[in-house]
Amino acid sequence: MNRTKKYMAALYCRLSRDDGNTGESMSIWSQKAMLKQYAEQNNIAIYDYYIDDGYSGTNFERPSFKKMITDIENGRINCVITKDLSRLGRNYLQSGAYIEMYFPQKNVRYIAITDGIDTSKSGETDIMPFKNILNEMYAKDTSKKVKSAIQSRMKEGTYIGSNAPFGFKKDPTDKHKLIIDEEVRYIIELIYKLCLEGKGTQLISQEMMERKIPRPSAFVENADKLYKLTEKNKYVWTHRMVLSILRDPVYCGNMARNKRPTLSFKNSKRLYVPKADYIFVKDTHEGIISEEVWKQVQDMIDKRKNTNKSGMRYDNIFQGLVRCPKCNYALTPKMDARLKKNEIVDFVHFSCSMYKKHGTKACSSHRIEARDLYNIVLEDIQYHGQMALSSKEDLVEKIAERIDKDKFKERKNAIQKLKDSKDKLSELDKSFEKLYEDRLSESITERNFNMMNAKLSKKQDEILDEIHSLEEQIKMVTQKQENCEKFIENLSKYAKIKELNRYILNQVIDKIYVYDQEEVDGELKQEVEIHYKFIGKIN
Repeated sequence: MNRTKKYMAALYCRLSRDDGNTGESMSIWSQKAMLKQYAEQNNIAIYDYYIDDGYSGTNFERPSFKKMITDIENGRINCVITKDLSRLGRNYLQSGAYIEMYFPQKNVRYIAITDGIDTSKSGETDIMPFKNILNEMYAKDTSKKVKSAIQSRMKEGTYIGSNAPFGFKKDPTDKHKLIIDEEVRYIIELIYKLCLEGKGTQLISQEMMERKIPRPSAFVENADKLYKLTEKNKYVWTHRMVLSILRDPVYCGNMARNKRPTLSFKNSKRLYVPKADYIFVKDTHEGIISEEVWKQVQDMIDKRKNTNKSGMRYDNIFQGLVRCPKCNYALTPKMDARLKKNEIVDFVHFSCSMYKKHGTKACSSHRIEARDLYNIVLEDIQYHGQMALSSKEDLVEKIAERIDKDKFKERKNAIQKLKDSKDKLSELDKSFEKLYEDRLSESITERNFNMMNAKLSKKQDEILDEIHSLEEQIKMVTQKQENCEKFIENLSKYAKIKELNRYILNQVIDKIYVYDQEEVDGELKQEVEIHYKFIGKIN
């Protein structure tokens, strides 16, 4: 007596965001209708519908799919029906493992209607592995096209994030453009201001908490539910929050994207990529701070190292600026508590960190008292600041000559040569016109025309190369001139300062080299070489 096995089926439907709504046949509604009709026509009982709407087929971490597996494990289901193989999944290894291993072990019949797959009928599954491979190839190709389209939009400066960065909003008229969020603008400006004053990320985060300034997540809609924010922890800042704001070029109007791409279309794990591989686009939107301030902050963060030792109370305003001219390592402060002094600065001296670690085999001490370093730098800034105030044009010329005297002399010659070269090019253009007129009137043979044309073309290329070289030379020297003027304008602000702080130092000084003491004519002398921003060393 033959008995027909009774089946209790799971009708599984899936639609990916990548599939899009390309027609009624692809919709969830259509899938449900098709599966229901098939089950009824084949006398298969329906246990439930399992629907994953908006989930990729490249992985099996889908809520309804996992619920279906649980029901299989509990013996509620012995049949699974999908519209086609791709609805089950587009990863051919995992799809194959379910269809060829898991379902048979659990005595579950699998049916893919439009692909003609029914595991209860022998021979019908032979083509299935190939169809699964094709489904995965389709997913891979789709992923590649989507990724390429996204990267193209990134390179155009289009913002494609789901949420705008803290400090910005999406433009209501164009969701792919950023506009400044005036409600929180002051927070970004404050963080950068505190950094320019010389405060590290830890100190900045502490000050933000002291001022009761809400953290970025506090401005997100439904933040209390999403981040479990309370009146107490909504003001808690970490140095990581501050650092991410200080490091992101979005705040000066530029965009760095593709910083954490996914491993592959099968694996959503995020990769860390070098900065050189970021997609960087300038001037994509209005910045909250200037690019110059952003670059200055990056420089300060890169230079900053934690040199504070346990018990040291000295505020090292020279942090990241003072270097050894021999090994280029930082000169770091050390306190000698045995000294009997009134002020903390007089307990401290700077010396080469390489020498401290490895002794005379590695370097020499380059020791200088903190008080002496402070006074030398203060006097130098005051001196050049006064010069900037009293005779700006003379100082520009003097500094320019000290930087590269010969180049500035050559600039006038280069400008004249450039004019002469452009005149020659103009004459050459006229010669070309005459040559073509002669050829059209047949007053010159084709052989002679070709010979003259080649000769004039070669001469033209030589003049164009010369023009390009002269323009680059003039541009370089002009840039130095502009840098001098920028430096002097900045320096003149500090002509009458009475004391130094981190902010002033980081505004005007690039680095300071401290040399070892030497005996000259029976007297100990020590050279301190100050390199100013934009222009370098001034003797």
